[in-house]
Amino acid sequence: PVDAVQPNEDIQEPDSLPDTSSNQDASTDIDSGDSQSDGSATDTPNQDTLELDTTPGDTSTSDVEADSFEDVELQDSISTNDVSVEDVKPDTSGPDGSEDVEATMPGDGQTCQSAYQLKSAETIVTGDTSTFEPTFSFAAGECPGENGGWGLASPDTVYTFTPETSAIYTFSLEAEFDSVLYIVTNCAQIGSSCLAANDVIGVGAVETISLELVEDVPVFIFVDGYSNTNALGGNYTLSLSAPCTPQCVEGSCWDGCGGVCPCADGLSCNPINGLCETGVGGDTCEQASVIVDLPFAALGDTGGSNADSYSVASFVCDGLSLGAGYGSKDSVFRFTPKKTTTYKFAVKPDPGYDVSLYITGDCSAISATCVAGADDVGPGLQENLTVSLEEGVTYYVVVDGAGPSISGGFAIGLDYECQTNCTEGFCGDDGCGGICPCTDGETCIVGTCCSPVCDGTSCGDDGCGGACPCAPGTICNPDQATCVEAAEGDQCALPFQVNGDALPALILGSTEDALNDYSYGLNQCAGEVSAWGAGSADVAYAFKPPVDAIYEISLSPFADFDPTLYVVTDCLDIAGTCEAASEELPGAPGQKAEVLTLALKSDTTYFIIVDGFGNDSNVKGTFQLDISAACFPECTPGLCGGDDGCGGVCGCGEGKLCHPQTQACVASMGGNTCGTATSVPPLSAAAGDTSLAQDDYGVDPGVCPGLDGDGGYGSADHAYSMTPNVTGVYPITLESEFDGILYAVKNCANVA
Repeated sequence: PVDAVQPNEDIQEPDSLPDTSSNQDASTDIDSGDSQSDGSATDTPNQDTLELDTTPGDTSTSDVEADSFEDVELQDSISTNDVSVEDVKPDTSGPDGSEDVEATMPGDGQTCQSAYQLKSAETIVTGDTSTFEPTFSFAAGECPGENGGWGLASPDTVYTFTPETSAIYTFSLEAEFDSVLYIVTNCAQIGSSCLAANDVIGVGAVETISLELVEDVPVFIFVDGYSNTNALGGNYTLSLSAPCTPQCVEGSCWDGCGGVCPCADGLSCNPINGLCETGVGGDTCEQASVIVDLPFAALGDTGGSNADSYSVASFVCDGLSLGAGYGSKDSVFRFTPKKTTTYKFAVKPDPGYDVSLYITGDCSAISATCVAGADDVGPGLQENLTVSLEEGVTYYVVVDGAGPSISGGFAIGLDYECQTNCTEGFCGDDGCGGICPCTDGETCIVGTCCSPVCDGTSCGDDGCGGACPCAPGTICNPDQATCVEAAEGDQCALPFQVNGDALPALILGSTEDALNDYSYGLNQCAGEVSAWGAGSADVAYAFKPPVDAIYEISLSPFADFDPTLYVVTDCLDIAGTCEAASEELPGAPGQKAEVLTLALKSDTTYFIIVDGFGNDSNVKGTFQLDISAACFPECTPGLCGGDDGCGGVCGCGEGKLCHPQTQACVASMGGNTCGTATSVPPLSAAAGDTSLAQDDYGVDPGVCPGLDGDGGYGSADHAYSMTPNVTGVYPITLESEFDGILYAVKNCANVA
């Protein structure tokens, strides 16, 4: 059942260790992971479903080089050099308390009475636990090195070893299942005789235990699956090192056998180089050690901290689902990034210290401002955290114990995840997934920053592959490459004037000799969700209404001209000031094609822009523009939906909606906006009717995962709010009597 190697052969160690970034719950088997999904949206004719993956709630430095963290091998081990078994006589009886049997036989590994015997040090054995019974386990708090209890439902194999020399021995276990390793002296009383245990999360992870054993005093080694609910077993390799005699020398904290020698008062053990050095790290955020330059490396010791100042609750910090730091002392560092990019943090604790790491923006409100955290369960495990931080924002980095009353020494390092290759005058790919920018006013030309040469009077080539623009009111003469005064109406700086005292007005015009100055984008103008006019010539009319009233502005094209019509108050900010737009296919020449009915103010100048619809071609032609006389709506108070006499529909005041059946103004229903959203708990259902709602929201193309196009613009909507009570994936389904759309956001004011 076992394979052995000669005593002089080296112990085989794995080349790398698996990712053990997730936490392990003492009462829950996590052998199989849950799939995860980002927030998404769907749109099907009658049923819409999305799944949300949510999270509840809504300096002095040592001589340690920062890049040495990259050379640190993650060692999942515990050391109990202070445990002595000199006067303990082993009990080799089984769990039923039967008579002792001398454990020197080859055995079958099923019980301590028939345990496989490791006859000498420097041994490697292999086996398979899947055919064994779940005979042994240990409870929470029984074995040094592990807070939890493991192995209750998993098959196990037993070995015994009697050292020929008093020394430190190291046992290592690598398995094809999620295993746990523990060592006892009395199989009938594991709780009181357990010397050490080690469980590293993940299949293929290496469990390691270093123990000081006494000559001729046997111990029992258990290869077990960690699970308390599932039978985890399979192939494994168990290694036993040669004996090692610990030696402590002044100034060093490593004993040469994987253990730690004490440092003098005021010094901390550097777990990277094994030297006793001065540590850093403040007790509170106000006393935090400041990180200025990168790369950064320093030593600290939470045992020297004055108090347990901080902790993190469960489910409030990414990476710390179970929380951390309750009842444990902590050390704090302050860091203000000099640029927005991704940073990597590493904390390497002393072998017996189970450390946690978290970053927050406000120490008085950690739950609300925690950026991210890391806690690999188990003592001596290095915590690694990669996170994007913003330039100029101050962050607090807290090194804390993973559980209550845990403290110890540590080394901390911080550096850029990727050092960009940006240099002066260079632009483009920075080598880290970002872009090296040019300074203001410069243009990037094939990796080189170029300063355009423009004097304000010339136009055309700017020397950097672009064109020098002309000032408002002027246009570029392409033959002479100079800026000349624009013709009347070509730009809003010199528009055609509409006499507001001579309404109605009929204006004949043309875009044939005009230039392409303006256009509007997606969802920038009421009445149009598309973008038009980017490639077509346009003319501008200025209109200041004589009185506050309703005005109809219509456009009738001639010949083959397909125009678009839009009204703005600032031609340099069309996206922010567009009142409305219209783009319809033209009918017969001279027939109205574009019509806008607008409520206009007498104290505002409006610019009416006649443009061609084309974005890729210059669509131009002749037209007739009509502006009606002022019209004053006539509506019965409290009623709605009827003709207001000005080409519009009688509406309701703010906070009220028009009932579609009674045509009466009624109070707005709850859920019409996110401010009045209908609250729904998880695992619930709700019914609604958007016919009594307003059009408050919409989604642009590519903004919401699951929706390729835009949606929701022009349609009434209903908002629901949900606060998850646990992190998980939540299916949300919509069944509607109309072609509905379903999307989930965190901020209704910024759907994108």
